[in-house]
Amino acid sequence: MSRRKDGSVFWVASNIRALKNTHGEIIRFVGINEDITEKKEKEIAILRSEKQIQEYKIKNDQIIKYSLSGGLLVLLVIAVLLYNRYRLKQKINKQQGQVNKQLSELNKEIQLQKENMELKALLSQMNPHFIFNSLNSIQRY
Repeated sequence: MSRRKDGSVFWVASNIRALKNTHGEIIRFVGINEDITEKKEKEIAILRSEKQIQEYKIKNDQIIKYSLSGGLLVLLVIAVLLYNRYRLKQKINKQQGQVNKQLSELNKEIQLQKENMELKALLSQMNPHFIFNSLNSIQRY
């Protein structure tokens, strides 16, 4: 980098060569300076653009990463809720089966009690005089 007379900075490419005499001794130097400010500014602009592209790529990658993470989290929550619902249904079905079994046993017990009560009712309706008279009437025929 060099400075102009007005104080502004500019890029310079220098090419310096030594001039030698016939004996191989350096007698002087010849240099050529070229203003490459425009070239450097283009390179800087390209680097800035590449930096912005990289930043956009990083942001896009982060958005994708967070979106996927969020989606997976939602799927996990749904899976846990469905599993809990399944387990609750299994528990309810098991309890319902136990209640049905108990009701079935109670119905059997009630049926037995009903039959016993009917038998007692029949036995209580039969008095010994009725049986004696019935047997006597059968013997006469």
